[in-house]
Amino acid sequence: MLIPLSLVSILQIEKSEEQNRLNECTGRIPGKICITIVEHHPVNIKQIELFQGGNLISILDATGVPITDAMCSIYYNIQWNASAPYRSTKIYLKNTDGEICGIGWEEKDGKTIDQLLDASNTDTQLNTVTEINSNGLTLKFYR
Repeated sequence: MLIPLSLVSILQIEKSEEQNRLNECTGRIPGKICITIVEHHPVNIKQIELFQGGNLISILDATGVPITDAMCSIYYNIQWNASAPYRSTKIYLKNTDGEICGIGWEEKDGKTIDQLLDASNTDTQLNTVTEINSNGLTLKFYR
């Protein structure tokens, strides 16, 4: 006798699969032990602007900000100034070549919001991306 999956079960499976992809992207895989060796790789980004609702809310000189490879997690970490609504933004990468898979927003109180990036709506290479829209905000990159 076959028992059909309910819509709730299907949605739970989809949510679980998405969470697994997010964990893999951010390097937070349960049970995986990581060595804490950190390497830095150069990037050609000179400036990043942060927009909310079309309004410029922060500008960052990104000259010299590298890709960080912390073995389990590879990311580009943007530290915002005091005027920004977030303390930092991490662009999670699949590899040190700069293939983007997700983005994380750290609020000023330390709470983080991590999301997979929809590859159909953006360039997925950190070295060529010009804009990322996420969490109601827009990041613009200049080289």
